[in-house]
Amino acid sequence: MGYRPKVFASFPLGDVNTMFRLLGDLWEGAYYNVTGAVPGEPDADRILDIVLKYEPKLKGREGLALSGAVAMMATVEAMKRTGKNLTREGFLNSMESIKGWSPERLTPAITWARTAITG
Repeated sequence: MGYRPKVFASFPLGDVNTMFRLLGDLWEGAYYNVTGAVPGEPDADRILDIVLKYEPKLKGREGLALSGAVAMMATVEAMKRTGKNLTREGFLNSMESIKGWSPERLTPAITWARTAITG
């Protein structure tokens, strides 16, 4: 039929290489949001070189690898701020102390806050 709708995707579908591998030319022209650096940007490629050195199986899944790297960097940052007496409460307090932080320039400034989820 030739029907080619525009694809709009949220971040879970934002790994261009993975989605193209799954969908082929159906992914061509898709729009997706990503909240940080993407493969091909100098800061992202610098981190990807490190990640792929230690885990070459992530080749072809670079977008997801970058997301994982950012999550690991945030965890390490909070652990460093917590210090030697790591507790759940101390870790949460340390996360909340992170204000305007951008790990290796991979994301816009990040600020964490503890909030209650109701519903």
